[in-house]
Amino acid sequence: MLHTTLIGGAGLFAYYFSDMLVVSRFSWAITMLLGVALLADVIMLPAVLFLLGSDGETDAENSEELVEENDAGSSSEFLEPIRR
Repeated sequence: MLHTTLIGGAGLFAYYFSDMLVVSRFSWAITMLLGVALLADVIMLPAVLFLLGSDGETDAENSEELVEENDAGSSSEFLEPIRR
């Protein structure tokens, strides 16, 4: 995420030195937008994930339920087309 923003921002910021005013302003605006998006990802994403994931169950409890649901004969159903 960080590398993508830095590389994309640096590539777009190169157009900031263009003689065409529209291209220069566009590159500046998009570079700033990428910076703001990175800050939002770093600051807001953990907070949103924390708020949405606070249902009281741990990841271990959820994974055990998923394993039990998937062990009910799903592997034989998955391999059935291969056996034919």
